[in-house]
Amino acid sequence: MISCKTPIQKPKTTQALSLPNKLTEILPLCEAFKRKRRNSKIETDDWHLLCHQNGGFNRWQKQQDFPARFNAPEFSALSARTYLALAELDLSHIPHFAPFSVRDAVKWANQSKLILPRNIPLPGAANQPLFWQGLFDLQRWKPSDLPKGTTGHGDPVRRWLINRLLEEFYYSFALSPSTSAVKDVVCLVWASVDSKTVRYVMDNETLKNAEIKANSRREFDNKAKTITQQAVNRFSVKAKKPSVIEKTAPQSDYEILRAAEQLLGNLSDEHAKTRLLSIINAMQDDFDVIEDGLEDESSVL
Repeated sequence: MISCKTPIQKPKTTQALSLPNKLTEILPLCEAFKRKRRNSKIETDDWHLLCHQNGGFNRWQKQQDFPARFNAPEFSALSARTYLALAELDLSHIPHFAPFSVRDAVKWANQSKLILPRNIPLPGAANQPLFWQGLFDLQRWKPSDLPKGTTGHGDPVRRWLINRLLEEFYYSFALSPSTSAVKDVVCLVWASVDSKTVRYVMDNETLKNAEIKANSRREFDNKAKTITQQAVNRFSVKAKKPSVIEKTAPQSDYEILRAAEQLLGNLSDEHAKTRLLSIINAMQDDFDVIEDGLEDESSVL
């Protein structure tokens, strides 16, 4: 029998992560939208209508100064990308750690320091000074040291989705979204989420981190596009530029060998170039002997 004075012990288990069941309902809509072209017909798409049914993005759009022609479809696109990324995500990569687990880790570190021998070598990296420094740091760990957004409070999967939505929004528009625009997308799977919950995640630090990630990603993508275009341009120029053989249009065996000699002269491997050129020269000498013989025969005739 449990005494009324005995405090109830809460189970010390880290919150298990799992994808919401409703996610499977919207993924086909995200995939279908992703395959469609951005044109006027997109306004009748099921996913597009879901993203804009509550008007959060439209209200944000009216406060901006740039043209709005393709912004609404882009908002639907970035929302689809976010949910598709969540479906493909390894849940072990979502940062979360319950505060009570910090106390367990500290207790383990204290016990390890007492148990582990210091007068004999430990196996592998455990014998390094860095291991003992890490163990010492764990002994001083406090639940308050956990960064915001990694504790067991709330829903870690939903927090990840909101953070990814912020990054995608900055990537597409280079501006921070409104709380209502983000809430409209989150509510498609977490119907009970309120503006306060979304606003709690969207603090200044989170918004700044999302902007930094988006800018770095945009810069990387732009560099990749530039390098790809330069490679295509170089390939096109080389493809249009006639080769030595095409310019000289060699016909006889001797002319072909002369053209090959010019090409082989550009080899960077000196050893290979010397060997191949010697073979070409030998073949040219053979042709010279044959032509001289034919000329001598014709003069006799």
